[in-house]
Amino acid sequence: MKSNITKVTTHINPNEALIFERSQPGRIGYRLPPLDVDALPIGEIVPPEFLREDDLEGVPEVSEVDVIRHFVRMST
Repeated sequence: MKSNITKVTTHINPNEALIFERSQPGRIGYRLPPLDVDALPIGEIVPPEFLREDDLEGVPEVSEVDVIRHFVRMST
């Protein structure tokens, strides 16, 4: 019995840009609704030894759609 399922692609395109190369300043992959409660300082919620002291440098700035497409293509 032949399957009717087709893959998005048969293989990953070796010329496809890396997720880091797709990064564009200002793009974000999430949007949170405005808080409907009073905000607390993060130091009151998370113990100081678990807080990062450095910035998240090197994390790609991509949209949520770009992230989803990237991982879907990697999984095929």
